[in-house]
Amino acid sequence: MKANATELAQKKEPNTTRKILLGIFLFSLLLYSNSFKNNYALDDDYVTITDAAKMTGNARVAKGIKGIPKIFTTHYVENAQQRFEYRPLPMATFAIEYQFFKSNPHVSHFVNALLYAFTCMLLFVVLHRIFKEYHIAFPLLITVLFAAHPIHTEVVNNIKCRDELMAFLLGLCAVYFSLQAAAHPGKKIRYVVFAVLCLLLALLCKKTTILFLYFIPITLWFFYPIQTKKYLWVVGAAVLTMLLYKVFRAGMLHGGTTALREFAFFENPLHYDKSFSSRCLLSLYTCGFYLKLFLIPYPLSCYYGYNTMPAQWASPLVWGSFLLYAAAGLYALYALRKKTLLSYMLLVYLLGVLPFSNFIDPTPGMAAERFVYFGSLGFCMLLVYGFFVVFKLDIKNKKAPSFHGAMRWTFVLLLLLFSGFTFSRNTEWRDELTLFRTDTSRNENSCNLHYMLGNALFPFVFETNDATKKYELQSEATMHYRKTVQLMLTGTKQYPKDYTTISNIGTIYVNALNNLDSAQYFFKKSLAVNSNDYMTNINNADCFLRRGLTDSSISAYKKVIEKWGMEPNLYFKLHDSYWNKKEYHGAVLWGEKAAAALPMPYKLQAYLNLGNAYAAIYDTLRATNSFQSALKLDSTNIELKKEIARVTQLLLPSPNKK
Repeated sequence: MKANATELAQKKEPNTTRKILLGIFLFSLLLYSNSFKNNYALDDDYVTITDAAKMTGNARVAKGIKGIPKIFTTHYVENAQQRFEYRPLPMATFAIEYQFFKSNPHVSHFVNALLYAFTCMLLFVVLHRIFKEYHIAFPLLITVLFAAHPIHTEVVNNIKCRDELMAFLLGLCAVYFSLQAAAHPGKKIRYVVFAVLCLLLALLCKKTTILFLYFIPITLWFFYPIQTKKYLWVVGAAVLTMLLYKVFRAGMLHGGTTALREFAFFENPLHYDKSFSSRCLLSLYTCGFYLKLFLIPYPLSCYYGYNTMPAQWASPLVWGSFLLYAAAGLYALYALRKKTLLSYMLLVYLLGVLPFSNFIDPTPGMAAERFVYFGSLGFCMLLVYGFFVVFKLDIKNKKAPSFHGAMRWTFVLLLLLFSGFTFSRNTEWRDELTLFRTDTSRNENSCNLHYMLGNALFPFVFETNDATKKYELQSEATMHYRKTVQLMLTGTKQYPKDYTTISNIGTIYVNALNNLDSAQYFFKKSLAVNSNDYMTNINNADCFLRRGLTDSSISAYKKVIEKWGMEPNLYFKLHDSYWNKKEYHGAVLWGEKAAAALPMPYKLQAYLNLGNAYAAIYDTLRATNSFQSALKLDSTNIELKKEIARVTQLLLPSPNKK
């Protein structure tokens, strides 16, 4: 009779697990179902085409499947100014998406939500294996809490964050295969190979995968009692993974693996304040800030940065953070040999938070919800463990009821609150304007949020034909730009070496506030700090041109071209400068260089400019030759032929001229 009961229980468990997995999948997907109708938002143009008409976004992705080889041989961000990170795998998925669906944010949002739902399913499978000696409610509640936590809304709603989703999902796959290797020694090699492959693929999504290289051995140490010497395969697998990743990346990146990235002070002041005291202060504040977001995930923001995290030594958050994290670290290390459950969960939490605390490296934006995607797992473990302790339930008693009344309703209430925050936050990610307006209203002192909102509003000023609406949009954008300048000026007094921000102030003055004199002042001030900044040199030259200072604009454009090479826009602006000054011989000289150096279709316009310049100095033969060269490039262009005929007619001698 007992044997029959045991067999019945064994048959029932897989069926129960399948129902749980289906429930987790549907719950996770439902939480983000209202995100499917969202549009593109923050930095999505890094990874896809956000405007099909203007082809705004990533040119490599725009090539579809044909662009994948280029994606694997270039950095994640690669342009004239910056070159950093290597995340080809998620970028390749966007290229495949574009191949079949073109520019469609709704498909991208659905894919992100789907990846998240699969992640939550796999998380339960992994946790159920890790906590195999505990009641099934323990891993289940951790998973459900993880799925509902609002701090994950950035990772799921920000299409760009697919790299984070894929890295975590593949990292969990590696954990699963590592646990299989430990549980089935006879098949260890097979499972280790699978684990290494998953980790390698995860690293090709994002470097935060490195956290799993620590998480796996910690988990095996606590829950799989094998001899110490047998852990060598774990260490070996981690080393092999990193070696394979570095070799692969070095072999694929044509431009080399050296990163080039500029940071403004409003992204993180620690890039300019190198003092140990400032680093410790911001690190403690950041750790406390993350704990606060885990406990009370409101208000959330797509960007934090300068002036949103007022770290001061007198702040209770700083000293509370110091006491809590010090106690957690000391206990975790003290209980390490005893392998207590609490010490394990504390280590997981600290592993997921401390690397992003600004102590080791200053993080972009000072803090971000996506940075602690892994750390939230440790928090969910600790919180659910706290429920079992507070309500005095035996976590190891598999036959005990998973809930009693008080715990059940307390947890359900928390889950409803978190789910409600998550569902509501999804709507705030509807598009850039909605997101920036919402988050700026909650973070009045965020320098970059005001800047991004101004930039998001500015194009709509020119696109609307409604005079009233145009005025409202222009006033709103101007207000945010003025606030940006105010915050930037305050910061640059404290961080005078931040030439990027000084240049940004000039850009705002010239493009948004129409104050060319002030703009020129800040461009010159930025160049005094760093004369080799490409965009500042161009902006400085453009400002000269707009002010009508043609001698200065010619000199500035020539300097940029001689230093960085002939670019189409630079040449055409230089041509305009010469033409405005009526220095046609200079226009001829640089027109010849442009006609030789520029690619199609710019070569056609270069020949036309050259022909006009020769015509202006009455060099009929060379003007005609230049026009003929243009016609060879576009022989069917009727308007081109008419223009050439008109200019040629002007070159003919007057019948009355002697």
